[in-house]
Amino acid sequence: TAHTATGVTESSNPVVFLGSVGGALAGQFLKLGKSVVLAARDPDSAKTKTALAETPGLTAVDMSTAVKAATCVFLCCPHPAVADVVKGLDLSGKIVVNCTNPVGPGLTHGGGGKGGGEILQELIPAAHVVNCFNIYGYENFRDTAYSGHGDLKPAMLLCGNDASAKQTVSELTAGIGFEPV
Repeated sequence: TAHTATGVTESSNPVVFLGSVGGALAGQFLKLGKSVVLAARDPDSAKTKTALAETPGLTAVDMSTAVKAATCVFLCCPHPAVADVVKGLDLSGKIVVNCTNPVGPGLTHGGGGKGGGEILQELIPAAHVVNCFNIYGYENFRDTAYSGHGDLKPAMLLCGNDASAKQTVSELTAGIGFEPV
């Protein structure tokens, strides 16, 4: 299975772990002129090849190689896969954008009273976790325009405990058409 995490800053390649949200974000970051990398467990899988065909300019490499080159990684896999995806990856010092929600059976809260960002920060304590891109569906990331409302931009909530990481994510959020809050 491939997953989607995207790493993006002015000085790094965006890294995306394959998924609907990650694919949509990757397309938006490519429009910003970023060099986006898809982090895949199997860069030659059918799912990865489909993602590459749907998003011209996207490249794919194995997860470890992709994350190694990034300073910012967007984790866009389903929340139950988070622990497995980050296991064994060196995310120390990197900005990790948590695009997941801990949703349990019947749309209950599946985080045991903790938010997804808190859970992820416990798994990767040496990373700078920012919760963002987890309040809308991937369709809203493919087209961020808010038709019929002039210059109004949809709000994108974000939180984290590192001011510099939040600033980086805020700039990327604004760059693709959202109002970071």
